[in-house]
Amino acid sequence: NAWQTYPPVTLPPADFSLSIPEQSVIGNKISKEWEILTIKALERQVQPYRVMLALDPNNTQAQMQIAVVFARNGLYAQATTELENIRTKDPVNIAALNNLGNIHYMQKDFLKARDMYLQASEVDPNNADIKVNIAMVNYKLGDATKAKVVFDQATKLDDQVPARYEQLAFLLAQ
Repeated sequence: NAWQTYPPVTLPPADFSLSIPEQSVIGNKISKEWEILTIKALERQVQPYRVMLALDPNNTQAQMQIAVVFARNGLYAQATTELENIRTKDPVNIAALNNLGNIHYMQKDFLKARDMYLQASEVDPNNADIKVNIAMVNYKLGDATKAKVVFDQATKLDDQVPARYEQLAFLLAQ
């Protein structure tokens, strides 16, 4: 009975038509909006570390955590800024140098990655994990011989290296 008593409201036909935007336009806008939402969400995650930094501007561990959160979520520029800020306070901070190398590695800039890893290795020549990073980047740069030499150095420093990095050990054994 309701349909007879209250007929549905209809809109008059439009005298114009809308064109549907092309996928490239929509895709770019969606990507930008997603990036903005991601940054806002991550800012909430890093807020406690920002508070720690406000209380102690020299707290490089808090700043490192901010960089790690950004890097793990693909915001490499923001992570790099945080890591470079650490380096202004502590130019030989091994973690900052290594993580800068990791960011360059993830961006496939293997020469810059190797440079960062080498700088970290100069600070701590007995760090097996940094040696492994140097081996990986040498392998990516096409120098398997050098990669094997450095991987062997890492193994001499830590006999667990081949077990922790068994895929790289397998590649270098070929």
